[in-house]
Amino acid sequence: IELIETPDTVTLIFQHVSNNETDNRKFDISSGGSGTDNFINVIGQIDSIFTIIRSEGFSFAGVADTELSDNLDSLTIYAKAPPITRFYFDDNLKSRHSIITREIDFSVGDTFDMNILMKGIDNLYGTNLFEWVYPDVHPYNGGVGLGIHIKEKDWTVMRIGLRFDETSSTEGRVALSRENILGFGNQFNAIGHSGKRKKLLMLQNKNDRIYKTLYTFDLKTYRIFRKRQLYQDHSNYLDYEDNRYGTIISVGQQMGKLGNAVLQFKTETVKTHFSPSANRKNRKNEIRSIIMQSLIDSYDRYPFPENGKINLIFIESSNEFFGGTERFVKIFWSGSYVKTFEKKHTISGAFSLGTADPSTPNIESFTLGGNPSRVNCYDYESGMSHYYADFQGLNSEEKYGNYLAVGKISYRLFIPRYFYLNLIYNIGNVWNNNDTINFDTLLQSYGVQGSFATYLGPLSFGWGITSEGDDRINMSTGWEF
Repeated sequence: IELIETPDTVTLIFQHVSNNETDNRKFDISSGGSGTDNFINVIGQIDSIFTIIRSEGFSFAGVADTELSDNLDSLTIYAKAPPITRFYFDDNLKSRHSIITREIDFSVGDTFDMNILMKGIDNLYGTNLFEWVYPDVHPYNGGVGLGIHIKEKDWTVMRIGLRFDETSSTEGRVALSRENILGFGNQFNAIGHSGKRKKLLMLQNKNDRIYKTLYTFDLKTYRIFRKRQLYQDHSNYLDYEDNRYGTIISVGQQMGKLGNAVLQFKTETVKTHFSPSANRKNRKNEIRSIIMQSLIDSYDRYPFPENGKINLIFIESSNEFFGGTERFVKIFWSGSYVKTFEKKHTISGAFSLGTADPSTPNIESFTLGGNPSRVNCYDYESGMSHYYADFQGLNSEEKYGNYLAVGKISYRLFIPRYFYLNLIYNIGNVWNNNDTINFDTLLQSYGVQGSFATYLGPLSFGWGITSEGDDRINMSTGWEF
């Protein structure tokens, strides 16, 4: 054992690999002069430096070597952050390895970073593909061996729903969902919907991530039949069939304040059929559209949100260049805001604005009337191109037009434990191309609605009246599809 005095100068050199390049950082440590007590201070400073280095992501940084000068007055301490020398997964995984590596940003040769590892574990859980995930870290060939152990989900989810309202009568829906088909991290959905006025069959393949990018991909094909109504003097005088089928390809990305921004290409065939007694011509429309859409949805719950907002921007351009028969541009913007005070009093406001070319087919026009939905969007799961605004006192889709402007404010009182009382005020209208748009053409409406929160969904009863004297009683039960 050889005892020496504290060196006059102490230097710590930290070496690590960043972007395949070696980087050295030098730390000069004050020894405070000779004496064994002073070396205890040196060790304390070294510990503090390692605490800072490890907090920067070099989790296993440590002393690799020391060098003492010949005259014993200078000490150099060499520190390194070990690289990953092995990166492996469990055998017999159904998921492709790229599904895992895209979430954990590590490869052999990288410096091990515990913060990156834990973020990657959270990302893997966020894919909703795995029941549990845990890492295995151990020394290996002078570095770090990193193993990722995973138990994959292996089931199909089936959802069944029933709903009733005074417009559509009884409706039922069955949805099957299967995730991670062929190990690509995708989700396959099949939806069947049947009711008196609506039938839907849809197949969908969703990818929340395209390889290692932050882009999403969605492919859906659908067939939907609706029996729609035309109104005159607040009374239904004609039913007609809206039968459409098509395919939508979507590529999207989460873009900060723009929310989930999506670019879509839609090809859709729309057949409109009237009964012979209606004396109206049946039509067939071929719509080929490019759609840009952004959706921000921060509602904390549904159907009785307490806080949050929704902002929806929709732009559709249909052109004959893509092989369709229609040429138009349609723009829709809708926003809503909800704030709750003292857990019982909820104030909400909403607005909807829409404009469409005169060449837009009537069947693609904006509509006004009916009960509110989550984003006031017709057939959200298929066409996504027919938008409306709810309006108390009017029947569902009672008014049609190429221009829409509607505002709404409401107050909701929560009466513990299961009842909600809602007071609603609307102002706005829809207009056709030849209509004069001014303040005198605005409609107003007043409504009251009571809802019970049940395990089978909300049970709601309401009444509304417009400034023209038209009124309507509405009721519904069951979750919104």
